[in-house]
Amino acid sequence: MTLNPAQRESVEARDADILCLACAGAGKTRVLIERIAHLIETDTPPWAIIAVTFTNKAADEMRERLAVRVGKARASQVWMGTFHAFGALMLRQFGPLAGFHDGFSIYDDEDRLDVYKLCAHEMGLKITAKEPTIEGIEGAAKKAGKFPLLRSLYEAKLRQYAATDYDGLETHLLALLASPTVVAHMQRYREILVDEFQDTNDVQEAILTALRGAVPALRIFRTGDFSQGVYSFRNANPQHILDLSADPSVRVIRLATNYRSGLAIVEAGNRIAANTGSPLGRGECGR
Repeated sequence: MTLNPAQRESVEARDADILCLACAGAGKTRVLIERIAHLIETDTPPWAIIAVTFTNKAADEMRERLAVRVGKARASQVWMGTFHAFGALMLRQFGPLAGFHDGFSIYDDEDRLDVYKLCAHEMGLKITAKEPTIEGIEGAAKKAGKFPLLRSLYEAKLRQYAATDYDGLETHLLALLASPTVVAHMQRYREILVDEFQDTNDVQEAILTALRGAVPALRIFRTGDFSQGVYSFRNANPQHILDLSADPSVRVIRLATNYRSGLAIVEAGNRIAANTGSPLGRGECGR
């Protein structure tokens, strides 16, 4: 497989945590797959690798591509999934440490709404909508100055029902990383690779920071594009890219060659990116 110099550096670098800044069409997912393959083919057991992305579909596609590259047997040993899925995995193994002694349920939005409506009723919160929503109940609580009470009661109800919502999977994971038992378990891992890093939220970045502190041998590879963040509605914080790009302990590699688009589109992208504060710099046309 032919790699340009920046791509090859991203695949082979081992001396530090890595922030791989990639423009559109630069082959960042290809680089991530090649990096995993290179790790497996050199000195890293596949079961010591975690690859995190932001949708189950993307994780499935990555797993398929890796299987083509290294074979299904080795690819199946690499853990691939979302932050939420990794949180669920850890809760299944260490639930009692998080207060879940007899298993737990994961509530979807419909379940969450039922709990919110129960909390609103117990609080005497006036809800005028014929079909209440989570957002509407939260808005009513804020208007009444009772939002902290609503959230406190909601969390207490989840505990009562031995349940968590999807956001709770991440917060429970973060809490578990303070446990010596969990820290000891995490020593088995050597590499974490995070795709679409621009879409991480504060809790997810705190998880990565906690892992960095808990497992000194761990190396974290993050790849993303500051200009392509799409999850601000889920509290994604692209400031994490800016902070890491200025961190002297992190090796920053720039994939600035766009192999997908023509010169006119690349130049238009450069003009847009110039106003976003992206640390990538100018992109180049590879066609």
